[in-house]
Amino acid sequence: MAIVKFANPPLLEVVLAVELEETNFSSVDFGLYWQAIRERFPSQVDRAPIIDNDIDLSVPPLRRALFISSDSQKMVQIQDNFFGYNWRNNNQSEYPHFEKIFAAFLEEWIFLQEWWSKLGKDPFKPSRYELTYLNVINKENSVWNNTADHQKIFTFLGGNWDGILGIPEFQDIQLVFSLPDSEGELTVTVDQRTAEADDSDFVLFRLTAQSLDANKELPDWFKLAHEHIVRGFLELTKKDAQQKWGRYEN
Repeated sequence: MAIVKFANPPLLEVVLAVELEETNFSSVDFGLYWQAIRERFPSQVDRAPIIDNDIDLSVPPLRRALFISSDSQKMVQIQDNFFGYNWRNNNQSEYPHFEKIFAAFLEEWIFLQEWWSKLGKDPFKPSRYELTYLNVINKENSVWNNTADHQKIFTFLGGNWDGILGIPEFQDIQLVFSLPDSEGELTVTVDQRTAEADDSDFVLFRLTAQSLDANKELPDWFKLAHEHIVRGFLELTKKDAQQKWGRYEN
């Protein structure tokens, strides 16, 4: 069976993440870990942690540390209950496709576990997996200019805006689908934004697969999640738009 790919996808970022059970990760560990990966990720910034609604906030959570490659295309992010790997489109190199991105993520995930083990720590216990594809759709990579053009891009959005109200300024939407065999959910959002630089409007088209637990083997779950994100993208966008993004079968 042929695999559909895109030569010029509207892809901005791919994020692969593992949510962890309690790790006793400390602020000191952030520095030690950066020493171990600094050759590959020489830049570092802090961000607010990703907070679970069920977390005990009696002790303030640690920040989330981001470690960034020299070309700003790859990033590792970590906090005491989370590990993530990001590939970001910097418009300087060809999109490597999921297979290479996943291989790089897996390499960093294995390295983290081995590094943690050398410190004499208990093994990490994954509790959930997540895969996100974030796409930017605008007038530069499609026929989209405003809300009225949603119907030219998406199979699930449209409408006749010839009434007295005219074209809405913004139209955001969220869809949630179940993954097969109770392996999680696929959340799809269309989030219209305005660029600060030139006040131009664009659309963030996000597809996020989340597992309910980590019972499935990590490679198997991410393969399943990727397949459904690709299928979702193909089903939810129109073929004319896909052709503009360089659709081909491999």
